[in-house]
Amino acid sequence: MRNRPWFAAVEAAAVYLVLLWYIWVGQARSIAWVAVPLLAVVASHVWHRETPAALGFRLTNLGPCARAAGPPFLAMALGVVAMGAALGLDERASFGRFAVIFAGYVPWAIFQQYALNGFFVNRFAASVRSANGAAALGAACFAGAHVPNWPLMAVTLIAGYIAARVYLAHRNLIVLGLAHAFVGSLLAVAVPTSVMHGMRTGPAEWHAQHLPAIRILGK
Repeated sequence: MRNRPWFAAVEAAAVYLVLLWYIWVGQARSIAWVAVPLLAVVASHVWHRETPAALGFRLTNLGPCARAAGPPFLAMALGVVAMGAALGLDERASFGRFAVIFAGYVPWAIFQQYALNGFFVNRFAASVRSANGAAALGAACFAGAHVPNWPLMAVTLIAGYIAARVYLAHRNLIVLGLAHAFVGSLLAVAVPTSVMHGMRTGPAEWHAQHLPAIRILGK
């Protein structure tokens, strides 16, 4: 059963539902509920006998992965800067602020790439047997986890697909995490908060969008 395509798909779907439950319900009750999706993912790795190196936590192929990830992520970065310039850069935008955000963002970005690729894309690749299909499914899940921040969902859909294709070819989460942090930090610095909404997602973003209207209706 471990190697059955349908089982990998069921694993991915089940963990994704648990993850969405945590984002929308669990974390409001207690941050400790994050242990539920994390333990599910760890149990899956143990069941499949996957090592950290096999998942992509390795330094042996940094160069090839960087050469593959560099051009598309650099193009995304330039697009983010262009968008920020067109919309009006935040007055706080500076290299120093970017550097601070980037330094703090790297661990979280690597973790997100691990969740996206080390778990979901791996399971989708085992279930659909197609690099394009696995990357598309992974990107869709990645974007879906950022509902209802539509601008951020668009960015994560594109970036998620690119990262997944690079991962399936080179399987290095360190490079992808650094690229993720680079683009994400540029988004935080270059694009106005009025567009990206501070990169909020889930209930925080939903309440920010709907509470003003609810208050008006309640008057």
